[in-house]
Amino acid sequence: MNVQAKLKELRQGAEYWSEVLVHEFTDALDAARRTREVTRSEMADRMGVNKAYVTKLFNGNANFTVLTMVKAARVLGLRVHIHIAPEDVEVQWMEQVPGTPAPRSPSGERAELPSPPHRDRLESVRDEPEDGR
Repeated sequence: MNVQAKLKELRQGAEYWSEVLVHEFTDALDAARRTREVTRSEMADRMGVNKAYVTKLFNGNANFTVLTMVKAARVLGLRVHIHIAPEDVEVQWMEQVPGTPAPRSPSGERAELPSPPHRDRLESVRDEPEDGR
């Protein structure tokens, strides 16, 4: 089996895409850590873990749960966003600071960024009594 055929086969498996996500997350997290001038030791202290765990995290060897991702991001003042898209679609993120003009689309038009659809649902859940009635 040649390399291209093997790569095509690997891309069919969930393990491949899981590793891609871990790699993308750790790259983004490490870039944010460096931008904020936070050492791995400081990050470990903020997370309440040892430095060896943070090293494992950045090497992609830690047990990556959503909770782990959120904890690591929050100590840097970040939020984790998860987006699902069709396989044949290229996704590009646009970030907008509240109170600033919307970013321009590739065509030069102002992009309208709607509120996340889940926000209303979360508000309604908070308003429900704890017993679900």
